[in-house]
Amino acid sequence: MTVNDVRRAIMLALKNNFPNAKIYGEEIREGFIAPCFFVKVLEPTETQMLGTRYLREYPFDVHYFPRQENNNEEMNDVADQLFRVLEYVTLANGDLLHGAKMYYEIVDGVLHFFVTFNVSLRIIETIDSMGDITIIKEFKR
Repeated sequence: MTVNDVRRAIMLALKNNFPNAKIYGEEIREGFIAPCFFVKVLEPTETQMLGTRYLREYPFDVHYFPRQENNNEEMNDVADQLFRVLEYVTLANGDLLHGAKMYYEIVDGVLHFFVTFNVSLRIIETIDSMGDITIIKEFKR
């Protein structure tokens, strides 16, 4: 699983729950049409747990640009919905991911909803065999 798998799952959850809003996965250019979301990956981290087990944290900032500029009531309503929408997202393979550390703030007329998805991984390394070996042994008497 990659950070893009998680990003796509978030974007699908937003699309399914906010059908009238445009969803952007890349930087928004000038002239965008509101309401819309922009899904931004923050700073993913990986921590080795034990042996080949790792914990990856994928933090996201989901921006929401309201239909009317600086409409705090609309942004607060959307934020309340996002707590449920991003509580669980479904990956393309059907697995569910649980959203954690959810909070939001409104800055310069834009809602910033923060959510982190924690993923446990086990890295399995395959070792190439050296091939066949033939041993010829002679006995002396």
